[in-house]
Amino acid sequence: MQPPYHALQDPEMHQPCYLDALKSCDFKELFLLIPLWCQQAGHGEEGFVVWDYHVILIHANPQHSSSVYDLDTTLSFPVSFKEYLEKGIRDNQSLREQYWRMFRVIPAREFLARFASDRSHMLKENGEWMMPPPTYPCIKTHDSANNIEDFISMDPHIPHGDVLTVEQLASKFLYLS
Repeated sequence: MQPPYHALQDPEMHQPCYLDALKSCDFKELFLLIPLWCQQAGHGEEGFVVWDYHVILIHANPQHSSSVYDLDTTLSFPVSFKEYLEKGIRDNQSLREQYWRMFRVIPAREFLARFASDRSHMLKENGEWMMPPPTYPCIKTHDSANNIEDFISMDPHIPHGDVLTVEQLASKFLYLS
């Protein structure tokens, strides 16, 4: 299974209508703590984990239902957006306000054209890796070697996609589920 950026490179996904329907969804919250359920790295029966950020793909298909592609979920792959929202994301009301999530939803074409990461966010202060880095090359664009902070920031003034609450995310993709 490939990470979202590399999965989008698959020629089968480059049919214009399909690529336009894919959204890259970065979750991040002010304190860099993203509670999610049904995750392989999670703990207990519910697979609960707290990520520093997390990226999924959402396929918004008006003819069928919206689907979520999350490489870390224990739910089906892909899973319906509705099931992922109910079981994996859940609502913010069950969480302390400091853990309420926001989502940066970015069209797949923009994500492919502009996202870059040199993996510096994976290094400790002493220069050692927090975890072993992926084996695939770093992602670069013509304009940047590293702009991951822009993509995972929830500052609405950063011009990559839209920043949404859980409720807004549900409103945007549930009608397609």
